[in-house]
Amino acid sequence: MKRETSTLSPVLRDAWDGRDRLATLTVSAVRSTEPHISLVLHSTAEELLVTLPPGSLVNGFLNRFLLAETFIVRALPFAGDPNKMYPPRLIKVLRANLEHARKVERICMSDKTKEV
Repeated sequence: MKRETSTLSPVLRDAWDGRDRLATLTVSAVRSTEPHISLVLHSTAEELLVTLPPGSLVNGFLNRFLLAETFIVRALPFAGDPNKMYPPRLIKVLRANLEHARKVERICMSDKTKEV
């Protein structure tokens, strides 16, 4: 069986690297400048491992994603009270991080990182 080639990987790389190559493939092409994108996916761990292209774990593609494993602890029809569900220390840390993030306008590389 022939495996289809996906254009998702190169398109995501171009977008994350700030390349202005994102465009539609129609006659009246629309082009993106300074792209800023995000991608949200839902998958089981088994499905993720089976469908990842070979080499994705070592070629720098997967390290651009934040992978998070979640599971349902209990069914709450109205979401419940987070103050009762989560430890107060965790809520305090999350609130502090959120307040800090609201003040950050731009994240830049350090000079040392730029050299690397």
